[in-house]
Amino acid sequence: MASTVETSQGDGDRLGQDSSLELRQALILVGFGALLTMTSSVFGSTPQWSPAVGWWIRWMITIGLTSAVFSISHTDARWVLAAFVANHTVAIGTGMSGLLPMGDGLINLTHVVFWTPAVIVLARSLTSVNRGSVYGVWHHLALATMVISLVFDYRDAIKYLFL
Repeated sequence: MASTVETSQGDGDRLGQDSSLELRQALILVGFGALLTMTSSVFGSTPQWSPAVGWWIRWMITIGLTSAVFSISHTDARWVLAAFVANHTVAIGTGMSGLLPMGDGLINLTHVVFWTPAVIVLARSLTSVNRGSVYGVWHHLALATMVISLVFDYRDAIKYLFL
């Protein structure tokens, strides 16, 4: 009888941990949905970009939103998610408040400010990530995507600030 109680107690602890994980996953998915809705409403009808740039933006959004899935168990993904959320919050909040016009320069500047630390974190752990895993593929794609974007973002942020 004692062993049954121990087993039940152990299962209860395990279920409690599983429930906590499920709650975190549910909260991340709710946040994922909110970010997708917010992003679509702000950027969905923006005609100033070419179709190629529109697809690139969709790709960056996909990388940013999928970081939520990996952030459950990977610190690097949490950095990407935090950068993505902070970038959108500041850029959209500033643009909607009327403090600065919502445009390319503001978006470039927020990318520079928030994405640079995430890129540094991703780059530092590059050699320790298993490239064959799903997370490893995402990690490499996230790093490449953010670096490519930042090349243009730094250039355009400098123009926005000084020209």
